[in-house]
Amino acid sequence: MTITSTKQARHKPAPKKRSNPIETKEEKDQILIIDSEPANSSDGPEWFYFWYKVPGQPKNANSKSKSISCLEHQVSWVKEAYANNTLLVKGEHFEGRRIDTIGPDAKCSTRWRYVLKDDWYIDEPVEDDDDLPMHWQTAGNEIAPLVESQDDDQDPEPITDPIALETLRRYEIWNICCQAVGIKPTEPQRCEAMRIFTSGTIIDSKKR
Repeated sequence: MTITSTKQARHKPAPKKRSNPIETKEEKDQILIIDSEPANSSDGPEWFYFWYKVPGQPKNANSKSKSISCLEHQVSWVKEAYANNTLLVKGEHFEGRRIDTIGPDAKCSTRWRYVLKDDWYIDEPVEDDDDLPMHWQTAGNEIAPLVESQDDDQDPEPITDPIALETLRRYEIWNICCQAVGIKPTEPQRCEAMRIFTSGTIIDSKKR
């Protein structure tokens, strides 16, 4: 005798496939927007970080899982991108990779981070040598202003030496004679005449 039942066999429902949290995060974080200015990171002295959020979402709750690391020379670019609401595309602007970090106990370790790619930074202008101040313009090398001596404004003392007075008198007479006959003495000739007049004046003074 065969026993039949009108009840259908019941089967346990297939369990729902659980998604990997890391894979879910990877899918969502394809296009991001910067949500803060860069700040010093505890990963090391050369590292900075900034918060991000998915466009359209409310302000980031400052979760550690929502930050991107960058290097010091990229800080100015991040600030500009933050001010301009620049969209960050994964693979183009940032990528996930492991970096060497320094922990609170000064021990080095390797940690997974979102990192801004090396291509994104602002070229700082290089100071041209022509724009540098002259050596004398730098501190400590200033040139002191020229101060005129008070003696320059005073009249020279009159010549009282008898030999000098007699020499000048003879030199003046010689100049008048040269002008009278149309002779223009050269500088060596004038020096020679002054030498002769000086020696002659000394001889006359000895005779006296």
